[in-house]
This record gives sequence, structure tokens and C-alpha cells, in this order.
Amino acid sequence: MELLLEAGAEAVEIFGESKLVISQLTEEYKCESEWLFPLWMQCRELMAQFSIEDATELRLWSLEKIKENKAKVARAYNKKVKPKEFQVGDLVWEAVLPLGTKDKMYGKWSPNWHGSYKVDQVLKGNAYMLEQLDGVKFPVAVNGQHLKKYFPSMWDDGQ
Repeated sequence: MELLLEAGAEAVEIFGESKLVISQLTEEYKCESEWLFPLWMQCRELMAQFSIEDATELRLWSLEKIKENKAKVARAYNKKVKPKEFQVGDLVWEAVLPLGTKDKMYGKWSPNWHGSYKVDQVLKGNAYMLEQLDGVKFPVAVNGQHLKKYFPSMWDDGQ
């Protein structure tokens, strides 16, 4: 604080990580420690020479700006995301998971999707229960982000 006085500062904003120290300086809490009391008195005398401002308004303004920026980023991200929704009975492909696992025999030509499967049940949170076309059900739900719509081609054998 002595450096601030020498630099000609007229006002001080008090904020930081130590809530106890700040609360003692702003007199929300009493300084009861005998060995800290002389330092506390010296700080109080130095602080009397400053115009002390509460940082609450600045923090609230900063919080509003952070919320606005997060909403802006979310809008920009959601512009490019195409939601995928499937109904019971839809035919879908499932991604080969974990991503990056390839059949060593085929290398980079190994398939990225397998199936076709039928949506058996729609669950909350974009999750789906699948079943194979012969009726065998999957034991676990699959996240919708790992599915894509299956469109039969003219080369399919009528499945």
C-alpha cells in the first residue's frame, strides 16, 4: 500500500483469493490474533488514505459478460450441428467404436460404419436401443451421435 501511495494512487479495489484477509481489511471480521493485530492496524492506517471501492459491481458486470460470451459461442457451435433423431423402426448404421480401430488386414480401407440395425426403442438423452434385422437385440444403449441413417442401395439383397 505504501507503493501505491508513492505512485499517487487515489483509489483501491480490494479483491483476491484470501477471503479472510479481505474481510478483515473491510472490517467484516475482527482481527483477533495478537501477532497480526499490529500489521492489521498499519494496513488500516494506510487504507484510510485511499478511496476504497467495492469490486462487487465489477464482478457482476464481468459475470454478465462471461455469460453473454458463452451464449454467443454456443449459438455459433449449434449453427453447425445437425441434430440427429431416429424413430422406432428406422434403419441405421453404427460407427465402428472405439474410433481409430481398424482391421489390420484392410488397413485404412476397413469400414467406419457397420450395420444395418433397426431402432428398437428411443431413450432419453439421444440414446437408442438397437436390434439386428434378424431380431437379436443389443444389450446396451447406443448414443445417437454414433448413428447415421441407413439408406438401402440397389446392390442390397432386400434386407
